[in-house]
Amino acid sequence: MIDYLKHTSRPFVFSASLPAASVAAVGAALEIMKKEPERRQHLLRIAQMLRDELRSRGFAVLPGETAIVPVVIQDELDLCRLCKALLDEGIYINPVLRPAAAQNLLRISCTAAHTEKHLDRLLTTLERGVERPGNRAVGDRPPQLP
Repeated sequence: MIDYLKHTSRPFVFSASLPAASVAAVGAALEIMKKEPERRQHLLRIAQMLRDELRSRGFAVLPGETAIVPVVIQDELDLCRLCKALLDEGIYINPVLRPAAAQNLLRISCTAAHTEKHLDRLLTTLERGVERPGNRAVGDRPPQLP
């Protein structure tokens, strides 16, 4: 009966199974995670270092313990300008605008391949982007001329 309903009920009519390559990739990733736990430990350490550094520089970072580091940028235009400034420097970070989230966010995705050198470059570039005329991304600090 369950199989009959699963394959004939309206919600399942247009659903499709996952591609075999996607399932194999997930399986391989899970094996790597089991065999190399140091990758996950490094990733979480890098993400926490980034959170700590951003907070120490005045950025409003939402709490969390994942590889995603969400930074609140109140003004939508400031967020878009900051993302553009980062992209101009070869750093792609997703902006998340209301109403997709409760607040406008700079959504930084850390990976196990990131190093402290990458963090330093990001932090330096972020600060330069915030200091461009017209950006008020950190607190109420007035914009500074380059």
